[in-house]
Amino acid sequence: MPADPLVLERFRARDLAWTAQRGMRSALEELCHSLSDPGALAGAALVKRSLTRSVWRLPLAGRTVYLKRYRVRSRRERLKYLVARPRARAEWRAALRLREAGIEAAEPLAVALGRRGPWLADAWFVAGEVPGLSFREALAELRAKGTESVAALLRETAALLTRLEAAGLAHPDLHGANLLVQSGPRGPRLALIDLHSLRLGRLRAGIARRSARAKLAHSLWRLLREDELALALRLLAPGRERRLRRAAARIERRRLRSRTRRCLRSSSRFAHERAGGFRVWRRRTVSLEELLRLAAPHGEGADGAPPRLRAGGALHPVRVVRRRGAAALAGYRRAFALEVRGVPARRVYACLQRRFLGRLREALLVVEELPGGVRLDRVAPARRGPALVRAAVEVAARHHRAGLGVAPRDLLAAESEAGWRVVRARPGWRSPDRPLAAARIARELARIRAAAGG
Repeated sequence: MPADPLVLERFRARDLAWTAQRGMRSALEELCHSLSDPGALAGAALVKRSLTRSVWRLPLAGRTVYLKRYRVRSRRERLKYLVARPRARAEWRAALRLREAGIEAAEPLAVALGRRGPWLADAWFVAGEVPGLSFREALAELRAKGTESVAALLRETAALLTRLEAAGLAHPDLHGANLLVQSGPRGPRLALIDLHSLRLGRLRAGIARRSARAKLAHSLWRLLREDELALALRLLAPGRERRLRRAAARIERRRLRSRTRRCLRSSSRFAHERAGGFRVWRRRTVSLEELLRLAAPHGEGADGAPPRLRAGGALHPVRVVRRRGAAALAGYRRAFALEVRGVPARRVYACLQRRFLGRLREALLVVEELPGGVRLDRVAPARRGPALVRAAVEVAARHHRAGLGVAPRDLLAAESEAGWRVVRARPGWRSPDRPLAAARIARELARIRAAAGG
């Protein structure tokens, strides 16, 4: 059922023009004093940070809200927003349209725009928190109840697309992270969040409709088992399941290539900065001070003791590798390319470069060390056996799923109390995401089994 129209009020606070639900003004005016760093507020937590936006979860006016800040990144975007609707305003408008259509979504509480003259300088959106489980969590719960429960969720997912289309809307960035599952007496219900990509109007929604189905199919492809996926494709595109599956595979290839580049940028997971005379690319779980200490000529490990690096609250043995030219940064990126494809490899924590007069003088990689690791084809015969074969074949299979070839010399094996750990010895580089011939896969698996003692 469509909801009652909101009662809105408009006001200015801290050089921002606000549009908000009635009753929110005093809380928003108080919030304006902390907009330079919302994460410093009591109870606030950073949810996401990227080049385009930052998102915080925080208490406001007696409820939990999500505060989104959209950045204007370039002169080109300033020109764009002279005529185009800013993304914060687009998300506000989309949330209002969903409310009018009776489609469950994040409640729009406020939107604010700041301008310097005609130029857009700042944009904020405030939305209420939606109760419910993430799609992945809900799926795990429903699987425990039985196949029919999962089918009910998939039917509701397809029905949501139908309701959007009937309202003249389309969401071309629809995926599991944008869907929250709520339980009800008639079965699961879905609520939409992250609405800035929603397309309004029959023409724009019609153009985006095909990509919306493909995007959703791709997200389900990564979450569902094969029998569940077959049902989902039938519900989303009856009679066109194979075409939709191919579209989902194309999106997956683009996603992996995009994620491979993300480690070079500043985001909630990675940092790119200058410090101590170095240009540093690192994971945010690793402190910059520890990296600079390791990079020093007489840093930790210079006396012969194995260097250790704190990452994610634990100490990990590492080694500092010096490379020439651009090879260090390429190795950092290639290691992450393996990681996002699910291929076990030694983790690369950071890359550091030092330049003088524009010329690259020093390039370092901080790489995970694998104590007791030995190349698979050099494991002592007495240590080989079925356990090593299983571990090595599983890693080889992950290579093959990513479209990468693998040989015994490419793998490093280390034995511990938990069993064998097998990883790729060095990032290397072969073009990923291209299917390998079945005959090549069979030959490589046979060599892996033979080297592991099978």
